[in-house]
Amino acid sequence: GNLTFLRELGFEKNNLEGRIPDDISRLTRMVQLNMEENSFSGVFPRAIYNLTSLKLLSILDNSFSGRLRSDFGNLLPNLQELAMGGNHFTGAIPETLPNISTLEKLGIEKNHLTGRIPKSFGNVHNLQILALNYNSLGSYSSGDLEFLGALSNCSHLHTLLVSKN
Repeated sequence: GNLTFLRELGFEKNNLEGRIPDDISRLTRMVQLNMEENSFSGVFPRAIYNLTSLKLLSILDNSFSGRLRSDFGNLLPNLQELAMGGNHFTGAIPETLPNISTLEKLGIEKNHLTGRIPKSFGNVHNLQILALNYNSLGSYSSGDLEFLGALSNCSHLHTLLVSKN
């Protein structure tokens, strides 16, 4: 059907599996998309990048895998809450992720992410929660903590989780 006016879609905790259909890209007015606690798999669904009005995206606790696109933060510019923990994402945190200036809550914990935590998270002034724990972030050098100084610009930040990296 034609659901182009749909603004909220939630199908969390349904034991759904497989890939997200490309047809979801037609829901361009979507503001909230919650697919958490299912068994969706494959790479991050390309169709979601067309949902530029999204404010909340939760794909928490699924089986998504692969690397996140390097331009991720430029493609979903209106996100306020992004929950991607409990998947199998690999590679570095995209340097563009902190370009989402509206971001308030970011959870990409419990994945297989590597590399450094971008200092540019300090530019996300509305950031309240940053959960990066249970990954493989850092290079075991003194530079691994440089991002902490940048976070001093985030005056609303009340939860920072970086343990088990």
